[in-house]
Amino acid sequence: MQAFNSAVANMRTLFDLDIDPAVIPNGHILMNAPRPLLGVQAPINHFAHGRYWVLLDEADAYSAKFAEKNAELDAYIVLPATQALIMEMILSGCKYSKSYRSMAFEDRWNSLSGRINSIQRLPYYEALSKSQRAAAKLKGPSVDIHAILAIDHEQRFERRVPDYKLANAMVGRTVAYDRVDPDVPPRLYEHADEHPNLDAGDAYGVVFELVYDNGGDQLSLGFHHIIENAERAQALFANRSLT
Repeated sequence: MQAFNSAVANMRTLFDLDIDPAVIPNGHILMNAPRPLLGVQAPINHFAHGRYWVLLDEADAYSAKFAEKNAELDAYIVLPATQALIMEMILSGCKYSKSYRSMAFEDRWNSLSGRINSIQRLPYYEALSKSQRAAAKLKGPSVDIHAILAIDHEQRFERRVPDYKLANAMVGRTVAYDRVDPDVPPRLYEHADEHPNLDAGDAYGVVFELVYDNGGDQLSLGFHHIIENAERAQALFANRSLT
């Protein structure tokens, strides 16, 4: 996974309004180029940077090499986007954002769409971060439960799991995890060939952290060891005005 992350980190990225997010499975990256690429062909006939489209599975052992080769072939990573997301990214840091936001949606799009090139062809992780921040702002303030799973009594690794209910179900079971990269979420261990480049360890505990997210900053509201308590606290904080 770390090799794959390094391979795609500086690849140029396009935001595309015409790509259905459903064509990109979880854990996959969509690439496009004017020449054939390595990977699984994606069912897309749309022209962006080129007419060749492939999907790479981040967990596949060959994906890092494929990504490196595709970069040499002038491939771009493509992220699906909406008009609202594009505008939110463009307005980030804009001193006239308040004036633009006061416009009707279509008028705002007509005014800002010509500036889309300012967010195109960024390095992948910069583009991804910008997109995620904009999506969080569009979603509005929220109180979320983040799970932190403790793995292996001897080594004491801690890993975040996006699905806190799944994290709770992992306790007492063997999980596959990356001992080097803490950003790789652990998953239930099945057998070795299903988890290339990952280690196996027993999950022995989990805590649930409440996090308030306003689309820009995140604030920890405390930790809970029991999932029901975390969910009750989430409901309580979510009904308060924290802005």
